[in-house]
Order: sequence, then C-alpha cells, then structure tokens
Amino acid sequence: LIVSATSSGKTLIGELAGIKNLIEGKGKFLFLVPLVALANQKYLEFKDRYEKLGFKVSLRVGLGRIGKKANVETSLDADIIVGTYEGIDYLIRTKRLKDIGTVVIDEIHSLNLEERGARLDGLIGRLRFLFKDAQKIYLSATIGNPKELAKKLNAKLVLYNGRPVPLERHIIFCKNEFAKLSIIREIVKREWQNISKFGYRGQCLIFTYSRKRAEYLAKSLKSKGIKAEFYHGGMEYIRRRKVEDDFANQKIQCVVTTAALSAGVDFPASTVILESLAMGGDWLNPAEFQQMCGRAGRKGMHEIGKVYLLVEIGKKYHAKMENTEDEIAFKLLNAVPEDVKVEYSEDEKEEQILATISAGINKRQDIDRVPYIGRAFSLNKILGNLENYGMIKPQNEIKLTNYGSAVAISFLYPKVAEKIKEGIIENKELIKLITEI
Repeated sequence: LIVSATSSGKTLIGELAGIKNLIEGKGKFLFLVPLVALANQKYLEFKDRYEKLGFKVSLRVGLGRIGKKANVETSLDADIIVGTYEGIDYLIRTKRLKDIGTVVIDEIHSLNLEERGARLDGLIGRLRFLFKDAQKIYLSATIGNPKELAKKLNAKLVLYNGRPVPLERHIIFCKNEFAKLSIIREIVKREWQNISKFGYRGQCLIFTYSRKRAEYLAKSLKSKGIKAEFYHGGMEYIRRRKVEDDFANQKIQCVVTTAALSAGVDFPASTVILESLAMGGDWLNPAEFQQMCGRAGRKGMHEIGKVYLLVEIGKKYHAKMENTEDEIAFKLLNAVPEDVKVEYSEDEKEEQILATISAGINKRQDIDRVPYIGRAFSLNKILGNLENYGMIKPQNEIKLTNYGSAVAISFLYPKVAEKIKEGIIENKELIKLITEI
C-alpha cells in the first residue's frame, strides 16, 4: 500500500512492478482505476511506452463507453490490461481473466465512496482469492488510517509525506456570480503570463459542481477572449482526447471540469480554481477536496502549485444544505484525510456474494474465505435469500441459475432484479417499473 502525494511517483512504482513481473514471465499486468477518462489516459500512456518493448496493451471500460470511431484494443490476450473497477469486475464475474501476475489498484481510497465502496471491496476480495500469487499494489494520496488499511489488505505500507512541488492555498470571497467570473478571468490571464523556469506557461484547472455549469463557464470565458474548454464524463472519447492533448501542448489556457474528474486525470495545471465547493447536490468532503488540490503544480513543469477557493459568503446551493460555502471552506482547509472504512448494506451483501459465486468461487467454505475488508455478514442467511429468489441452486458446489447469472453480470442488486421480474410478469407499464426501482 503506497500512500504519498499526487505527482510523487506512486504510479511509476506500480508500473515498474508490473513490467518486471511481465519480463520474468509471472503473468499479465492489470491496472485498475475508478474513472473511464483516467483509464483512457493510462491506456494511451502505456501503449506509447510499452508496445515498443513488445508488450500488447488493451483497455476494458465497458465497450459502450469508448465509442465506435475510437481505434482501441480490447483483447484479453494483452500483456497489460488497463480498466475501470467495474470493467475488470465484469471480466471476473464472467470468468474471463487468467494468468494475472500483477494487480495495481489506483485511488484505493474509493473504498470510502458510499455508492461503490462495497463493490470495490468485493472486487479486491475476489482478486486476492483468485490470484493468490499475484503481486498487489494499492495506491492513494489520501488515507487517514494507512496502517490499519495495510493490515486489512495484508499489504506492506510505504508512506511518503514529501510533496515534490510546494502548494499555496488562497481563499477569495466573492460578492456574487459576476465577481466570481471576473476573478476567474484575472487568475487565468495572470497564470498564462507566468512562464516557469522549465519553460511552461501557467494553466488553470477550474472545478465546478455540474457538467452543465462546466459548459456554461467555458463558453462564458471563451466569449471574453480566454482559450477555455470544458471536460466531463458525458463527452465522446475522441473529443475528450482532443482537450487533453490541447492542454498538454499548451494550446489552451484553462479547462473547466466537474469535481468527479479530480481523481487522477492528467491535466498538468499550475493552478487549481475551485469555482464552487459543491459536487452534485452536496458539499465536497475532505478527500475530494484534497484530490482536487493535488492537481496543482507538476514536478519538472512548475516551481509552485496554487489553489484558489472562490467563496460566496452565506451561499447554499439548495435549502437542505446545512452549512454555508464560507463555513465549508474553513472546514475543508483544516481537514485531515479521512479513515478508509467499508460498510455493506443488505443489498450490497447479496450482490457481492452473488458476484463471488458468478466468478466461479462456488464452494461454501471458499465463499467464506474471500477476504472482504467490510466483512460482517451471515453467509447462510444470504445464500438462503439468493435461493429463495431462484438465483442459485445449493448443491455441493453452489450453482448459479441463468437468472442468477444475468443478475450478477448486470451488476444489479438481487432485490431490484426481483422487482424487475415481478414487473415483467405482471406486465407493468415500463415507466412505472423504472420509477419504482
């Protein structure tokens, strides 16, 4: 488990291990990330770097996310497979991954995310069980309890506290929306005039709370003569690639993006501007905030990284928000990384056990040995539920029914699948069924 600041070389350690094991014939190299955009970027990087050494690189992110025009290798015979957590989990649930020698899991603090923590934990448990001899390397910049997590993952801890580029953090109070836009313009213009001793102009990464807002801000900055582009998960693969390349080649001054893309997508910016301290409908949490700040300043490009928090006093984005933006700003500035803890809901327990059976781990004692971190459930009760739903047949080796298999590879909670099944049998109106689930 390697815990160190953004841009301090964590990924390189994972890469070196993967390539070394490939050269020694120990098996394929899996590189897992949380986001499609990040997987795309790593795939292109690895392709460029390692295909000339004779290693084949492929990308697995759910094929619908790539687009037909993109010329992307997706073969499972590749030596290096880059994928999202879900893309790789799908391959495990369909028993299609073999001969794995190295597994690198980037952004391991994603275990903390409510909507995907249990799923990532289940995936790691299955990888540890199925590929016992593979070397596993977990990477993160923001973990509050690294010793405890390393122990649970049965991993050695490498903790490095240095930051290769010093970071300045500024807070600016804005009267209103108009003032905010004018300050963003000034910061972007000033940074662009700054040329570092390495010969790079200053560029800004601007974070906001929604895709629509990102598009609006980029348009607004463009109309004022700033070379700005938006970037978010809803864009086509080819369009995203163009924005990444233009930013890397210093053709644009700033990129406006959603907070969801703060995790590791490689925009080597000198400056990060947080135009809002919200993400979707909630305030940012400390881990998200630290990830965003970590994007500012790149070794070998900038002497210093800068972060600007643009805050409207008393601002709330909707009535249910407890604090105001200025209160949140000081909480975030004083926060320490959160502890990584995994808790399963009833639905998540059922889904993960079904996924484990789907992965070919189908003896009761083996299912019980899969090393989940958030492990705290009665296996008999869950197997009983899955049998009642008609998803498994308990014999010496538990067998998945066709229905159970379809549910597992569709990443559905068993109870949701049951609702869909009932709806189809009762010939419910489709729109009603969708709103119910």
